[in-house]
Amino acid sequence: MTLEENFSVRHFCLQLKLYEQVSTPEIKVLNLTQGDGNCSLTLACDVEKGDYVVYSWSEEVATDPLIPANNSSHLLHLNLGPQNVNNVYVCTVSNPISNRSQTFTPKSQCRLESSESTQWGLYAGLFIGGIVGVVLILEVVILLLRRRGKANQYQPTMEAKSLTIYAQVQKSGSVQKKPDPLPAQDPCTTIYVAAAEPVPDPVQESNSITVYASVTLPES
Repeated sequence: MTLEENFSVRHFCLQLKLYEQVSTPEIKVLNLTQGDGNCSLTLACDVEKGDYVVYSWSEEVATDPLIPANNSSHLLHLNLGPQNVNNVYVCTVSNPISNRSQTFTPKSQCRLESSESTQWGLYAGLFIGGIVGVVLILEVVILLLRRRGKANQYQPTMEAKSLTIYAQVQKSGSVQKKPDPLPAQDPCTTIYVAAAEPVPDPVQESNSITVYASVTLPES
């Protein structure tokens, strides 16, 4: 670079650097394991555009930066419990002319429940189960009462179809007295049968022959 001032000329050597602005980063979950109430995951912060990008991780409520995993600035390893799944982690990408940030909440990936919430869930399940059991018992009782009521309705009809038979037994030769008729409103049908004394079978005559012989006393 040449600079002319009045009657003097000055020469300068300048270095020009051009930078592309960084784009908004994207946070991806590389590894995820859950067990024993803990959630372990590895996050990767990637950016599509930008030159000489610098990555940094932080927690939204904390002031100290987080240490990247394996000396790779765009990776972050987390080992979380139920009390940490609602934390918000921030990945920031920057270069000399721009910077962008992206947030991540582990709750979207880690399905962990605290002991208190688990206990409340157990109580809620027992309560709902008790209500369902009471409803089922009431339905069974109502069904049994309906069946018993139908049985009571059918019972008079069956009795109306029954027949009553009266039998009068008396000796032969006696005058048979007709019983009084039942009232007209009685739906039953009555049959009267008179039974006489059985007649003895006649004695059959014997076919044997009886022979009579006269007997005289001997002379003295």
